Amino acid sequence: MLPRLLAVASLAGLAYLGACAAETEPGTDTGTAVTCRNSLDVSLDCADCIEAHCCEPAARCAEDFTCKPCIMPGDRTVCNAPAPAAADELISCLHAHCTDVCAPPFVDRLGDAGCEAPPAEPPSGGACVAFASANVSCNPVTNQGCGPQEACDVLEGEFVCFLTGNVRARCEPCGYGSHDFCLGGSHCVGRCAGFCCDDGDCGPGARCDFDFLRGQLLGSPPPAVGLCLAAP
Repeated sequence: MLPRLLAVASLAGLAYLGACAAETEPGTDTGTAVTCRNSLDVSLDCADCIEAHCCEPAARCAEDFTCKPCIMPGDRTVCNAPAPAAADELISCLHAHCTDVCAPPFVDRLGDAGCEAPPAEPPSGGACVAFASANVSCNPVTNQGCGPQEACDVLEGEFVCFLTGNVRARCEPCGYGSHDFCLGGSHCVGRCAGFCCDDGDCGPGARCDFDFLRGQLLGSPPPAVGLCLAAP
């Protein structure tokens, strides 16, 4: 479940990196006070969490020019692989402390992933996917067509293999950096939600939702593949 993610502001732009800037204390030349109140685009709850737990890794990332492309929303392929340690440290801190109050900046649309005992392998075998047809170079349900470290996911209306950054297991938080996405077979909606052909691919308490992906597949036929989301 994502009890608070759906209600908080998105961490767009330099929100992480601006959250913990040091300010000179009034009347001093050397004293500093670290604050998250100068963050421009985070909720107050998120700013409180970053200030309490993640200011040091956020400051280190802000000082590392190779870290910023891995944290700032945008093209997830811009971050050089392997990602710098500063980016990994900040993302790990957010995962450990702040996912309930800080929205993942690399996720355009949040959803409630169905996470109650999903099957280890989709019983459908991904049969709903017209593999190797127009706009489909891999099977997102089974990850067929992609390498062992790659993940079949949506890019500009097509299913393609993402080469790097696929590290989160089904139902784990994701989208807090350009290399913080799901292993093959899942799509990031704030947590990794499994691709599916029907409800049987999702497990109890979840449904195979065919509407969620339509906005990402504009100009394509209605998707025969869905996402395992929590049943209403």
